[in-house]
Amino acid sequence: MPCATGLAALANPILKMIYPSAPDGAAILIGSTITMIFVSLNYVVNGGLYGFGKIYIPAIALAVGGVIKLALNVILISNPKINIYGAVISSIICQGLSFFICLHYLNKQIKLELNLKNHLLKPIFASVIMGAIVYLMYYMLINITSNSISTIVSICIGIIIYVILIFIMKMLNKEDIYMIPFGTKLYKILVKLKIYE
Repeated sequence: MPCATGLAALANPILKMIYPSAPDGAAILIGSTITMIFVSLNYVVNGGLYGFGKIYIPAIALAVGGVIKLALNVILISNPKINIYGAVISSIICQGLSFFICLHYLNKQIKLELNLKNHLLKPIFASVIMGAIVYLMYYMLINITSNSISTIVSICIGIIIYVILIFIMKMLNKEDIYMIPFGTKLYKILVKLKIYE
């Protein structure tokens, strides 16, 4: 989510930095960030299914999504009003459908108990805050430096902001922090700062 939000917030600057002679396509990049979220979630869910020996389900889910994507590509891209954006729409639907199929079968194996607040609302809220700060920071920096430097500095600031928000909003519990390299020392620092108890 933070990666997708950052890409959406800095779509134009990133394209100008990578393709200075052809910076168009920001809207396509923004749409593709939704696909990125589902692709990332698929990696996690598919790993769980592989662990249970359900190795064919991810392949079948992706095949179903792929067939639908192909059909939608033919329908949407050929529509002059939608054009190339049809590829983005079909990719979102393909990856989203694949994710929900795999999640359904994984839930049958372990009965997932997802906490809506911690697993969805907090990351979305933190990502939106980070995205807004990154967006504002870029347009402050662009007045005094180049596009590339403004973009890179804004991305670095975004990473720092999101990491800070992770701990302030307590998205990780004690056990999660201990799994991070130097997590024990980090937790002691967070306790001293009275962020964790």
